[in-house]
Amino acid sequence: MKKIMSGLLLTGILLGTGTNAFAADLDTKEGTTKLEITDYTIDPDTGLPSDPGAFALNEVPNIDFGKHSLDSVAATNATFTGTYDKDLKVTDTRPTQDSIDSALGEIGKVVPNDKVTQEDINASQDKWTKAIAASPWKIDAKATVLSGIGTSLTIGSVEVLTASGTVVDEPSSAPVGTKAYELKEPVLTIANNNLSIQTYNGTITYSAVNAL
Repeated sequence: MKKIMSGLLLTGILLGTGTNAFAADLDTKEGTTKLEITDYTIDPDTGLPSDPGAFALNEVPNIDFGKHSLDSVAATNATFTGTYDKDLKVTDTRPTQDSIDSALGEIGKVVPNDKVTQEDINASQDKWTKAIAASPWKIDAKATVLSGIGTSLTIGSVEVLTASGTVVDEPSSAPVGTKAYELKEPVLTIANNNLSIQTYNGTITYSAVNAL
């Protein structure tokens, strides 16, 4: 009986050792991963670059200054802090100037064939010649008086009611892709409480311009 037990014990040890050997790393090497984002790609069939990107204001926020009872409004210089319903979102995929020059160079190498016509070449060249190069930009805002009652509307420290004011300033000279910007706190001031029971409405216009 002792011999049988010893044999079983030895078998268990050998099996355990064999399992650990299979689990051991035999060798380790590292590979690489890569993602390259470019201003354009070349069509392998036509040899022409993809169309140049552009700048777009995707979403702009509305401002709600809330609901207030008439007797809660101060007699003079009443202020109301507003809230936004969304962030301001832009997409900037404009090419760099180097990319514009490079794309035009690629177009200059293409000759008409069974996969690309001269009209295709001319159209691509026209688009890239008119492409606007990426550069720093800003968003200016200009509000209208809410049904004639507002005397000041600030976003952060910037007045946007009595004059147009810059509410976003993007210094990057490279395209930022799609990006959201959270605007600073809006505050409405009403000089005199000549109000009635109604909803007062206004507008605010956001304009993207090159930063000079």
